[in-house]
Amino acid sequence: MYSKALKHTGLGITQFTVLRILKDKGETMQQELGELLAVDSTTLTRTLKPMETTGLIASHPGEDDRREKYFRITSLGVRKIESTLSSWKKVQSELKTALGDEAWDRLFRAADRATAAAREQ
Repeated sequence: MYSKALKHTGLGITQFTVLRILKDKGETMQQELGELLAVDSTTLTRTLKPMETTGLIASHPGEDDRREKYFRITSLGVRKIESTLSSWKKVQSELKTALGDEAWDRLFRAADRATAAAREQ
C-alpha cells in the first residue's frame, strides 16, 4: 500500500522514513539513523547515497572523529516530505479504517516489538 502511494513521489518507504526522521530530529549521526531504522550499515549507505546525490539530504564528517558521518535534511528534502505527506496520511487513514482501532493499536505495538528485537541483533 505504502509503496504504491509513494510511487509518484519518487521516494521509497525507507527514504520517506529517513526524511521524516531528519526533519523531526534534525542533524543525526549515520549510526543512529541505522539504529532508528533497524537496518545495517550497508543497506543504510545504499539508501542515503542517492538521497544525497539528488540533494534531499546533506552530510558532513564528525568534528572529533572524521569517521563519523552526520546527515541533515535539505530545503529540497523538506519540500519533498511536505509534498509527500498527504499521500502517506491518506494510506494511513485507509489502513486504520480497514483494520479498526483495536487492530491498528495491536499492529503498532507489534511493530515496536519487532523493531526493538531487530535492534538487539
